[in-house]
Amino acid sequence: MYFLRLTAIAAYVIFALTLAVATVVEWRMGTSFINEYVYGTWWFAGLMGVLGVSGLTVAVTALKRNRPALLVHLALAAILVGALITKLCGVQGTMFLREGVRTDAFMLSDARMARMPMGLTLSSFDVVCYPGTDAPMDYRSVVMTDDSTAHTISMNKVLTLKGYRFYQSSYTAEGSVLSVNYDPFGIAVSYLGYALLALGLLLVLINPKGRFRMLLRELSVCLLPALLTVGCTDSVDVVPTDIVPAEEFVASADSLLMLYNDRIVPFDTYAIDYTLKLTGSRTFEGLSAEQFLLGWYAHPKQWADVACLRLKEPLPAQCGISADTKYVALSRLFDDEGRYLLEPYFRSTSSRPPESVRHLDERVQLIIMLTSGEALTFFPATADGVTLWQQAADNAEFNVLMADFKYNLANAHAEAFAKSCSNIAVQQRERGGESLPSEVVVTVEKCHNALRLTTWMFRLCLTFGLVLLIVNVVMLSRDVRSERLYKAEVALLLTLFVVQTLTLAMRAIVSGSLPMSTGYETMLFMAWALMLLTFVVRRLMTLVLPMGMLLAGFTLLVADIGMNNPHITPLMPVLHSPWLSSHVATIMMSYALFTLLAFNSVVGLTLRSEEQSRRMAKVSILLLYPALTLLTIGIFIGAVWANESWGRYWAWDPKEVWALITMLVYAVPLHPRLVPQMTNPKRLHIYLLCAFACVLMTYFGVNYLLGGMHSYGAQ
Repeated sequence: MYFLRLTAIAAYVIFALTLAVATVVEWRMGTSFINEYVYGTWWFAGLMGVLGVSGLTVAVTALKRNRPALLVHLALAAILVGALITKLCGVQGTMFLREGVRTDAFMLSDARMARMPMGLTLSSFDVVCYPGTDAPMDYRSVVMTDDSTAHTISMNKVLTLKGYRFYQSSYTAEGSVLSVNYDPFGIAVSYLGYALLALGLLLVLINPKGRFRMLLRELSVCLLPALLTVGCTDSVDVVPTDIVPAEEFVASADSLLMLYNDRIVPFDTYAIDYTLKLTGSRTFEGLSAEQFLLGWYAHPKQWADVACLRLKEPLPAQCGISADTKYVALSRLFDDEGRYLLEPYFRSTSSRPPESVRHLDERVQLIIMLTSGEALTFFPATADGVTLWQQAADNAEFNVLMADFKYNLANAHAEAFAKSCSNIAVQQRERGGESLPSEVVVTVEKCHNALRLTTWMFRLCLTFGLVLLIVNVVMLSRDVRSERLYKAEVALLLTLFVVQTLTLAMRAIVSGSLPMSTGYETMLFMAWALMLLTFVVRRLMTLVLPMGMLLAGFTLLVADIGMNNPHITPLMPVLHSPWLSSHVATIMMSYALFTLLAFNSVVGLTLRSEEQSRRMAKVSILLLYPALTLLTIGIFIGAVWANESWGRYWAWDPKEVWALITMLVYAVPLHPRLVPQMTNPKRLHIYLLCAFACVLMTYFGVNYLLGGMHSYGAQ
């Protein structure tokens, strides 16, 4: 038995380390390399086999009396068996369908052809776009079977026939491309394992004789000023008043909608993003975003002499711009003969331009798109029953309206400009049709733009959290407790929670989906989860209320730092799935709990009293159960989603791998018999603090360093 335990532990450690190293090697060598030399090799499969057999044997022997925990381990074994059956017996390939042509064969990964016991004929294929845009919302193929039955296949809608599963993969000019999967036994066993795992984890939490319930009963009886200036700019030029539109022009343009980022948005949404990208702030020299944008559009030559393009990094010396320059004028980027100083960096095909050059060139291209009118897509037009929004240059009538708009703006004719905006708005209402967002959505988006809740929330959370932490530490050192202070902290936390809920609700209304699809939105949700969990465990953990506010504040600060790109964009087709919200929500709730665990470990290590440190260790174990449960369920919800979307429930993507590593690392303290060192409070606190690095790597490291299929979350 000792040998089996040692084998299981060794295989466990080697497996986790192998996964971590493999993601770094994949980053350097590519996905095909790592699939060929690691994930697809006999030794890797053997390592998983040794881990599964030895781990299950030890679990069966050690957990005879703990049936819920034994069920969890049996479920994990079933998932591994399902994966093995899929690898040995499953068939995957690609089918190309052309309209009106019957096809009963598909191509395997090794370019061999495989035949099916039935055929499919493509009746029609459509790319369904978001209203008023050409951004794809879904891909849909209508196919006919041999018995002349019509079936629709689309993203997240699978067709199953005689054990074969058909997924909408992509399309070509000739027709539709489907992924084909034949794996009736592997999928069935894997899904059985997922169901047993969910049941086992639930039973572990509700088992009255289990460790979680025992700890719950035992602990239930005791249930920065500088940051306020973030976002300011320090440009040095004073903008001439004659090239700044008055507020009445802004009020007139405020009624307009436009196509931007594949969405129909209020004019101020584009103005804010334009100003942010050029200056790094939502305002410039006291001017609103709308004044800044309209000024550039009306008087581009004069604005070209205003130093308003923010330099994130110093430009190469050849550009002739000092390294300590923070803002540069557009005119400084052209020499006396009108040559673009950054252009030579884009000629070479052998090397990429420096990041500072690329970032600045992006801003220059934005100016060109605005001043040429290319960015101002104000006009809806319907052709063949499809409404698309166009630039003025695409239509003579629209061109006249836009010329009138620009002339009155440039010459400061306020009444005439208001009439121009009114004429454009009339065109939008008459021709926009179903592509127009409702008045409620437009109003909510304008409020979202104006309130800047994320910016104010991170400032309030950090300020109140820091002040209350200092007050609580002083009172704790003097062994003084104040019920009034505690109630005030709870009331403040609930107020912040309500505001954060409002922020998420506003983004949900604007986007038409739960706000969990981008890195920015997941950080907002994590801050919300941190506030909720802080309230739930407020009597279990020392200093949890001020620290919860601080943690939420830092999370919102990270989101706010990325506010240069917080676009609410339509979801890519594969994300149009009911699985998205449950997958992201469970994962982010687990991350929030792991964050509280890390904070608890810091406090536990700073306490001098051994009794208090031991109690904090018990709190950590108590919170570790739901945290690990949520992470595990979130991982396997993602696996089911992947299987329902493209027929493969595990792809060894870096995000998947690091989520699995995080699960393996945090599972260790829940096995005190195998790892008795975890019963020592100090060692447990140190271990959990170090384990939090896996959470940071999973969320930030993969998004911004390793990439992969899940890197869209960083956008």
